[in-house]
Amino acid sequence: MKKVLRVGVLALAGVAAVLLVGAAWAGTAREAKSATQVTLSAKLTPFTAAFAGRAVVRATSDATAVINATGAGKGNVVGASKITGIGAGFQGDPCSTFTGKGTMTGKLGKLNFTLNPGAKACSASSDPNKNAITATAKVTGGTLKFRKARGTLKITGIYDRGTGKFTATFKGAITL
Repeated sequence: MKKVLRVGVLALAGVAAVLLVGAAWAGTAREAKSATQVTLSAKLTPFTAAFAGRAVVRATSDATAVINATGAGKGNVVGASKITGIGAGFQGDPCSTFTGKGTMTGKLGKLNFTLNPGAKACSASSDPNKNAITATAKVTGGTLKFRKARGTLKITGIYDRGTGKFTATFKGAITL
């Protein structure tokens, strides 16, 4: 009788262990599924925006400058917005390079971005005062709707060194 009872207790303990392992595995599977759903729910959203404004470029040496830019425009995700940026420019031939950070601010919040290495402004052959701007920017969050925003945007535009006016178009995809 003791032998049967001992076998029964061991069998019951084995069943309990299997149930605990199964429950733990199911919890892990639920957590993994939840993490996957969170990742999938943060889908890429197409992003386009266009801005125009003025950039003040102040030389700090023969080869470097401080850049402050402000403007206004709108985009499909940010709506009507103001854009601001601050950075540094480095004289080059045929293209100058620049770095910096910026924000797009509207009713939905503030979207932050940082220019990736390789941003450049190249003189147009038809008008040496006009520079073609090409860059990419990393979206680095923000406020309100854009708090968790991430992505990469391609920037193209024109900067007129004579007037300080610029136009810039942002295209890409972000997650919100």
